[in-house]
Amino acid sequence: MDRFTSVNQDVDTKKRCSYMENQATQWALSHIERACKMDDDLYKPGERAKRSGQYEITGPRGGGTGKERTVVRDEPLPPTPEPGQRYRLVDPTKHKGK
Repeated sequence: MDRFTSVNQDVDTKKRCSYMENQATQWALSHIERACKMDDDLYKPGERAKRSGQYEITGPRGGGTGKERTVVRDEPLPPTPEPGQRYRLVDPTKHKGK
């Protein structure tokens, strides 16, 4: 292997490492944003509903359970079947214009 080939391989390796670091950073940021957004969308039992609609009960890690409760705006969210569960608004009520 001559000196020129060795230099080109070093440049290619640096480009690949830089690309992989960039991809890893973007992946980490997207997961952090998603986690923060998920916490913003979750409501604890007893909190007042900000909007009327169907609220899905979520597990402790944010996964859906398939169970929903209908809640009217400004009413408290009902107790959940198990500790650590929260609510996520999945279908806001649509009002007809007057």
